[in-house]
Amino acid sequence: MMKTQFYFLIPLLAAAMNADAATVYAFWSGQDLLTPSAGTPGVGSETVSRETFPGTPTLTTAGSARVTTGGAATFTAYDGSVWTGSGGSGSPGYSFGYNPGSNGNNLILTFSMAGLQDLALRMDIRAGINTGATRPTAFTAIEYDNGDGGGFRTAASGAGLNFGATNNNFTGYNLDLSALDLMDDRSTIQLRFSLPNVLTDTSIRLDNIQISALEIVPEPASAALAGVAFGFLSLRRRRA
Repeated sequence: MMKTQFYFLIPLLAAAMNADAATVYAFWSGQDLLTPSAGTPGVGSETVSRETFPGTPTLTTAGSARVTTGGAATFTAYDGSVWTGSGGSGSPGYSFGYNPGSNGNNLILTFSMAGLQDLALRMDIRAGINTGATRPTAFTAIEYDNGDGGGFRTAASGAGLNFGATNNNFTGYNLDLSALDLMDDRSTIQLRFSLPNVLTDTSIRLDNIQISALEIVPEPASAALAGVAFGFLSLRRRRA
């Protein structure tokens, strides 16, 4: 009799203890840019292309010689949408770009991590040069601000800053920030990518920027349900 009364709780325990955390995404493609005027980003260049994050994630750029020419090669976003680019410095497609002489360069993503954890990011980067020029190879800093008043903190350093670019083509860049617990479950996060000053005969292009995070599965619910089951079983044993 005791076994029969306990068995009906097993499916409930299994469902609670094995719940999968859903993944949310935000994606920005330079292809959303309108035809740019010389030296300035096109209208709507910072509008998120696709997203399932809470609220509306945003992207902003800074730099004294920003451009939007040249987009990465064809890329498929998290939702299956396909974004076409040239993979080089020309059309089709655009990018978030910085031309020779551009100083004070950065790109900032702002989004909510409320109810979320384990942030990850990917993007395509092109560090192009003319013959004889020195190729940019890394971000100067990657930092985050979680809104607690402490300002920007280091999000990545060392090898985590490296583009991985070795030629004039776009290269995929990935960054795992799941170890940064101070980002988890925060209402506002700013993630800042600082770029070097762009020298003569060089340029930097960023495209197909995608972030993802996991929904936090409340552990207390599972623990409470397990406790109820254990208490029920103990009670039945005492009565037996």
